[in-house]
Amino acid sequence: RLDVAARNWINQGEAPGPRLLAASPEICATGCLGDFSALHQPRESIGLVADGADEVRRAVRLCIREGVDVIKINIGSDLIPTNMLTPEEDDILTTYSSAEVAACCEEAHALRKIVAAHSR
Repeated sequence: RLDVAARNWINQGEAPGPRLLAASPEICATGCLGDFSALHQPRESIGLVADGADEVRRAVRLCIREGVDVIKINIGSDLIPTNMLTPEEDDILTTYSSAEVAACCEEAHALRKIVAAHSR
């Protein structure tokens, strides 16, 4: 990850720069914004797909192993099928359950990392 490498480079005095916090890829649920894959067209995406509390915990640990300072989680409803959205509900549907979000925060905080959420 370039942000981890850039942060390390700045911190080692190899390059001038501001204080930099390296963020993880956004952890997202299947079908959420960040999951660009499709059954007919598998491909890498910008998100790290994790479904269920245990997978979310594993994703957090994986990101921390890679040296990030901030865990990003996507809880927004951006790719929920539009036939499920109404003007009254499009800002309250989420792609992660409370248990999954809690698992992310518990794991990150236990390892002394902060969490940022992408939401509507």
